[in-house]
Amino acid sequence: MMRPTQRRMWLMAGIGAVVIAIVLMAITLGLRDDSPNDPTPTAEDVSRQATSTATVTPTATSTATVTPSPTVTIATPAVAQPTGSLTELLGYAPDRLSNDDIPLPFVAGYADIAGWTDAQGLTMPTGLDDPGLVVWERSLQALSLPTSLETRGTEELWQETYGFDLTRVDQVLMVGAAPDSILIMRGRFDERTLLDAWASSGYQAVQVEGVTIWSLWPGDEIALTAPASRPALGSLNNIVLLPDGTLVAAAKLSQLKAVLRVVNGDADSLAEQDDVQDLLALDAVDALLSAVIEKGDFLATIPQDGADEASARVATAVAAETKPVLQASTPETDVAMPTPELVLIGLVDSRPVTASTVRATPIASPAGEDDAAPTLLMALVFDDADDAGTGVTLVTDRLRDGRSSVTGRLYRARVADATVMAGGSDRDVLVLDATLANGAADWLQMMEERDFGFAFWEDTP
Repeated sequence: MMRPTQRRMWLMAGIGAVVIAIVLMAITLGLRDDSPNDPTPTAEDVSRQATSTATVTPTATSTATVTPSPTVTIATPAVAQPTGSLTELLGYAPDRLSNDDIPLPFVAGYADIAGWTDAQGLTMPTGLDDPGLVVWERSLQALSLPTSLETRGTEELWQETYGFDLTRVDQVLMVGAAPDSILIMRGRFDERTLLDAWASSGYQAVQVEGVTIWSLWPGDEIALTAPASRPALGSLNNIVLLPDGTLVAAAKLSQLKAVLRVVNGDADSLAEQDDVQDLLALDAVDALLSAVIEKGDFLATIPQDGADEASARVATAVAAETKPVLQASTPETDVAMPTPELVLIGLVDSRPVTASTVRATPIASPAGEDDAAPTLLMALVFDDADDAGTGVTLVTDRLRDGRSSVTGRLYRARVADATVMAGGSDRDVLVLDATLANGAADWLQMMEERDFGFAFWEDTP
């Protein structure tokens, strides 16, 4: 038989257990109420999502207010340059040249949208309803812009999906080609608008390299089944706004992680790659309005069968006024064009740097009528100064006497008033500065047609 003292002890123990249970239940309910609709993944969840290559079903559309991620201290890029310049943006990009992670000739494309707008005497639109939007957008034909951003970046759907539009982007750098491309953008981005748009579009918050990034597909599989993937063709499937205001996006999570390792100081940037540094050492690089960096393979051509055949092709092109071939007719020489390692082709702002900058000639007018018109810059990086010197001699001769089999005309009819010299700290870079006779936008047309025969080298099988 239980004594009274024992009964009291058991009673008190029972009451204590009930009180503890009630307290624990209250704490649990409180935590549940404080949790967001889309909770931050645990370390195990993040690891599993970041390494998975399986298709991940996007989260349901959320209308909840998104709390910005905590500020993360990110290392300053290794190369300190003017904000938004080619050099500065390359400081965020991983060095994919050193490990041969870029299989195609195209390395990077750059556009200074704000600089170009100013050069044209225009003003940046205040939004998609700005009356000057159409004229401004048309002027961007002279810039090397990512295709999806150029063609759809002024659509309301783009703005609603991603929280920004083309009118908010000041400079953009695209590294590599799809599906391994990386977009690095500087501009006037509103963090709250971005986060709300990403949450509503089905992005998931994922912790990567100490930063909260937003992903439609936390892995490296490219899929466009999520509606938010489609406007940007998957190029914005993984996106992050860095603390310094730089917006970075990539189709594959691994590429975004590579950028974060660079900005955290854990990996070298593309700006630190040896051949790229030779390009960035040129004074004219800081004045670039737009540019494309290619491997030397971009200027490779197969050996010609003979001067007579080359001349016949040129004659046919002249007579028919067609553009049937991509080969070049150049003066005969026993000296071969050296093989460049890297090539930069772009548009340079040639306006005087003064407090009251002179307006450049609009792209609708032929360049050359105004000394302030943007000019063509080509820079070829060679192994040594001797190769660069040989290249200078050959390119100079070809521009003076050679004809393009793309147009059938003399090269200098399109690339006028050219100056060719050796530059760079070791004088191992061929630098060409010229007037674009057909207007500033013609450099992109030349890129499309590959009409740079005056700088071709023969790729002998």
